[in-house]
Amino acid sequence: FDLNRMAQEQTRARSQLQERQNSNGAFSWFPGMQDSRYITQLIITGFGHLQKLGVTSAEGNPEVNVMVSKALPYLDRKILDDYNWLVRRKVDLKKYRSSNFQVQYLYMRSFFPDMPQTKGTEEAYAYFYGQAEKNWLGYNRYMQGMLSLTFHRSKNQVASNKILASLKENAITHPDKGMYWKDQVQGYYWYNPGIERHALLIEAFYEAGGDLGAVEQLKLWLLRNKRTHNWETTRATVAACNALLATGAD
Repeated sequence: FDLNRMAQEQTRARSQLQERQNSNGAFSWFPGMQDSRYITQLIITGFGHLQKLGVTSAEGNPEVNVMVSKALPYLDRKILDDYNWLVRRKVDLKKYRSSNFQVQYLYMRSFFPDMPQTKGTEEAYAYFYGQAEKNWLGYNRYMQGMLSLTFHRSKNQVASNKILASLKENAITHPDKGMYWKDQVQGYYWYNPGIERHALLIEAFYEAGGDLGAVEQLKLWLLRNKRTHNWETTRATVAACNALLATGAD
């Protein structure tokens, strides 16, 4: 690789992201559009992944630190808004199940344990975390993978292991095809991405479960799948390459 060119492209990409970040810390789909909670959580999760890979971190890079430090309070306030909305509407808080956006938030937040919750949002975070832990069985496999990693990173290994055990129990393992699930399909919504979901489950079994046997079987399916299917999007391709290169055996 041309290391100078790569460094220049990284700098250009960070600068472009900085320019696209709104004053309140949020990002939009495109410049001039309204804030997008989903896109903001997606971008900050991306920085979390880069930090785990040792590529760039919020602590080691001033530009990244500024972006993450501005975005986290925005997202913390959004989760507080969710909680306050439930209280105002007199929703039964014991029966409410955290939404997919809220699970995505919990997963995003798990990458930054050293960056504390914005003051006043701690109760809201604890509530949605608790509801997700209580109702994890009702989510699809993508959300379950996110929650398994979230619980693992917060030292809640019991909850994390329950999810991984359930995932493994419902998986199909084939000597030639590897490990996969019957509903391994691509959906139209952001929480139904086929390849990204599979890549995230590899991450979960590797980091949260330490199950190298399952990881290799999951990677085998990913490679076999590539022989007859394309990896839907650039994001899916990045997720697949990360899962293959950053986990398990070479």
